[in-house]
Amino acid sequence: MPGPWIRDLGLAPRAQGDAQEEFKHDICSPTSLAMVLEFWGIKKTLEEAAVAARDRGSQLFGNWPANVAYAGSLGLDGAVARLESLSDVEDEIGRGRPVIVSVTYDEGQLPNSPIKRTKGHILVVGGFTESGDVIAYDPAGKGKDQVRRVYPRAAFHAVWRGRKRGLAYLLGPALPRPFTVGAPVADLWSKPVSRKGVKLDDDAHLSQILYGERVTALEAKGDWVRVTADEQDSFLPAGAWQGYPGWVRAETLVSARPPGPGPIVRVRQALLHRGEDIVTLSVGTRLPRVSDVAGVTTVRLLDGSTATMSSDELYAAPAEPTAASRAEIIRTAELFLGTSYYWGGRSGVQPDPKVGVDCSGLVSLAYRIHGRDVPRDSHEQKLHARPARAAELQAGDLVFLTDDEVSERITHVMIFTGGDGLIESRKSSGRVLRTTFLERFGQPLTAIENGDAVTDLSFAKPRRRRIFLGSYF
Repeated sequence: MPGPWIRDLGLAPRAQGDAQEEFKHDICSPTSLAMVLEFWGIKKTLEEAAVAARDRGSQLFGNWPANVAYAGSLGLDGAVARLESLSDVEDEIGRGRPVIVSVTYDEGQLPNSPIKRTKGHILVVGGFTESGDVIAYDPAGKGKDQVRRVYPRAAFHAVWRGRKRGLAYLLGPALPRPFTVGAPVADLWSKPVSRKGVKLDDDAHLSQILYGERVTALEAKGDWVRVTADEQDSFLPAGAWQGYPGWVRAETLVSARPPGPGPIVRVRQALLHRGEDIVTLSVGTRLPRVSDVAGVTTVRLLDGSTATMSSDELYAAPAEPTAASRAEIIRTAELFLGTSYYWGGRSGVQPDPKVGVDCSGLVSLAYRIHGRDVPRDSHEQKLHARPARAAELQAGDLVFLTDDEVSERITHVMIFTGGDGLIESRKSSGRVLRTTFLERFGQPLTAIENGDAVTDLSFAKPRRRRIFLGSYF
């Protein structure tokens, strides 16, 4: 599959055999480290890297934390990690970050390798070919011109993920870098200012990010971090598609990698049992399933621990949308009926159970159950939706409203429930409710067409707006 990882980061090759005799046989790890340091603008000789990374106790050069700690002493951010698959390495390459990995193999198991076999060897992944094979910078190459090599993808996966459980050094500048939300929900704000209590109409409250969702940290300021919420597309703030920008509390972020594909919490609040602890997570939270026995599902959390929950509280979206997908969208939206309209709200976990979501937050959560991440705000949701005629509108499709009759800017979205019905989080009424086209606009859906001007009767003084119909199916 094409992607930003189809590239060669072009590291300056280093061969461990070029080091002094006392070092060259055992410094694959410091040599790989030296290549990555130079990639980030820190040039060290092989001998300097080897001496600095050497384990003072065992005198070994391949101590993983010691190598990463040395990079940290030079100003880079680093971690020793266990990655799940080559897709995780592709993500790092796509961000422009080479990855140091550990491999073990017997003769013939890694074609094109400069050594026949090894019980443990460190090299750098610097990219991927169009066919998905691994571009490696292997310090065992006999001279610098033999360091860059291409290894078959399947063979490389077997000797890295299969035999070394995905061991990797993740190194790079402290920022920007990816993080994962480790709290049940993180509030996204326009400014890094602490607030007391919940104000339902605070327009500085931009969105909410769920447990396990990815963010990219761009700047740190005290207890706050400026991020983009990478699973909530936005367009208007930057005039280009990107993650939703804002500030979150640093305490809500963890360096663990986000969970891979898995079922999604389908109840407003799920109670997970982790030993004697209870973990509360919101509808829309993705969780990797470990097992499902007798109606009890075990899931893995970001810290590597496991927790149990009722299997009925999870929903696995089908690969292709079905009638059940539309029904799940409606059922999810119904979880919030009667809750308060909350500007920027996008979570089932709130400080007060009476607090709900805003209009586009309701759509965002409902569509996550369908297995689809739609943009965060109503205007962008409309940009991504397929225009639909009234006659073809089906349950789960969306209805958009502009701010007024002449504006092109979408400021409200509702979910069509079939017939003449709608579910929405309505600011003017202050809550999530059911309504109909007839009640809202004084005419049924059958009398309305995509792009029409309508009279919005939900205001004390009715307002003329334009209506658009859209579908993600």
